[in-house]
Amino acid sequence: DPAHSRRGRALALAGATLFTTSDTMLGIRKFVWKDAPDRLESAVMATYTLGQLLLSEGTLALLEAPAAE
Repeated sequence: DPAHSRRGRALALAGATLFTTSDTMLGIRKFVWKDAPDRLESAVMATYTLGQLLLSEGTLALLEAPAAE
């Protein structure tokens, strides 16, 4: 079913984007913004957690998609 494949790819892409955003915020906090507010850690954890969830869901959706013939 192509819909499963599209859904899986979209979820995985969104997850990868959020995961990259999380790592970018960590880098900015460590190397650029030395006195970053504490709430930045909440944003890092939120994007990291949601990114991991979406990557997992995308992978599962792709694994459940029937193989192309």
